[in-house]
Amino acid sequence: MCVEGNQVLGGFVLNHTQGDGYEKINWMCKPEPSEIAVIHLLGADPDQRGKGIGRQLLEFAVNEARK
Repeated sequence: MCVEGNQVLGGFVLNHTQGDGYEKINWMCKPEPSEIAVIHLLGADPDQRGKGIGRQLLEFAVNEARK
């Protein structure tokens, strides 16, 4: 979640749960389910457009997934 003061500017859902259809994709690698991270939702306040909130959230999500 991205917060400024007491205002939520955006957030995301990141977990290991793959949605329907993921198993049908011919992935280049075959990781274990615990090695997969999926961003199911990423949203930013539209009033904050152009401030890089979405990019910051995505970068944070990727770094969390790598952990």
